[in-house]
Amino acid sequence: MNTLTIGSNIKRLREEQNITQQMLAEKLSISFQAVSKWETGITLPEVTLLPTIAETFGVTIDDLFQPNMRAYRNKAERLMLLYESNMDDMEIFHKADREYKKLFELGNFTDEDLGYYAYLLECHARYYLKAAEEYYIKSIEQGSQLKEESYYKNQRQYILFLSHLGRSQESIDKYSKAILQEPDNPKHYSSLIAAYKNAGDLKNAIKVAETGLALFPNDAILLTYAGDTYKQLLDYDNAKKCWERAYQLDKDLIDTQYSLVCYYIENHLPEQAEKALNEILAWNNKRGYEIENQWVENELKQLKDAENNE
Repeated sequence: MNTLTIGSNIKRLREEQNITQQMLAEKLSISFQAVSKWETGITLPEVTLLPTIAETFGVTIDDLFQPNMRAYRNKAERLMLLYESNMDDMEIFHKADREYKKLFELGNFTDEDLGYYAYLLECHARYYLKAAEEYYIKSIEQGSQLKEESYYKNQRQYILFLSHLGRSQESIDKYSKAILQEPDNPKHYSSLIAAYKNAGDLKNAIKVAETGLALFPNDAILLTYAGDTYKQLLDYDNAKKCWERAYQLDKDLIDTQYSLVCYYIENHLPEQAEKALNEILAWNNKRGYEIENQWVENELKQLKDAENNE
């Protein structure tokens, strides 16, 4: 172990923070002569003192033994930069997160600390976004073997994910090509509608929806996406027709009932709204979805209160 390395590091850190040998000695409950001996390489600090020394200067114990060690303003900054190069190490992230929160709680932080903490969270988000995309791709690749409904559902969720990253054009290109390759698959039309909708291109979204429905008038998913697009275009009558038809074809498309509830309430049709809410209530009860029913029960109560006040 190189005594000069740790001694020179302690001296450098001490001088950068304007701490005298006497001040450091008092903090460690030792004599200033002991600090002097470390810095001149005569002796090493006791092992039990290393955690306190590292904490004092905002570094790790390992840093104290590194030649040409970089100094940091605080331990949080040190951990943040360490996490930047090891973004799969969640333990480092949580340590850095805790250190920054300590700074904020104590009020002992600068605008630079705030910026670094934001960057820490950004790195963390980038790591999880990358991991999320990898799992979306895996789910689609695995589902492609059987092409069950979950396969297409995962595709549409991935389309939404890409739109959040500003990559909607990738989905548009992919499903435009898919329609040309498999024109008899209505699922591709639903996916392309989703891609255009998420890109904010409602004109092309409804164009694809109407083209798809002309070919597949009884595809429930396609009807649902068409209804959602009509709603965004403020064409509520066509939206309602699509949602009602989709639910007639597939009673598991409970999302259409949520959409219809909003339509009925906005258009002052309480009887229809109550009927749709009861459909949702029964559907959720059958599956044990108690939390989901809280909103439903609240809406039913509001309808009943409005009726009693008339």
